[in-house]
Amino acid sequence: MKNLFALIGLAVVGYVVFLFLQEPSLETEPEYLPEKQEQVEAEPEPEPEPEPPPPVPLQTLLDQLKKTNRCPDCNLEKADLQGWKLIDADLNGVNLGGANLSGADLSGANLSGANLMWANLKGANLENADIGGTDFRGAELSGATGPKGTKCTQDSGSACLE
Repeated sequence: MKNLFALIGLAVVGYVVFLFLQEPSLETEPEYLPEKQEQVEAEPEPEPEPEPPPPVPLQTLLDQLKKTNRCPDCNLEKADLQGWKLIDADLNGVNLGGANLSGADLSGANLSGANLMWANLKGANLENADIGGTDFRGAELSGATGPKGTKCTQDSGSACLE
């Protein structure tokens, strides 16, 4: 009987050692579960920026220019101003890119900072006009009169405007 108790005791000890060497028990938190995350207070969504106002129709701007002789910072791109009398007009910062200004009288006009790229200025009068910072790249200037009364030719380019 003594041997039986010793055998049972060895079996129990063996079983305890067996359990000890096995995988950890399920009492610990399994690794595959997502970690508890701290609750972060969500930032409020920023208010959407207001949409810019729709562009003013070209005809409205041309009407304004006719009535007031001013249209600073207006977008008159590709406008047909052929032969218009814009003497002493305030066109500071205006976009006249690709516009037709052939034969227009812009004498004494404020064109500072204006865009006249690719504009047609054939025969236009720019005498005494303020053209500081104006972009004339690609503009057609043949027959135009520069700010100092210099006549522009096909070959003079924008040199007649200096």
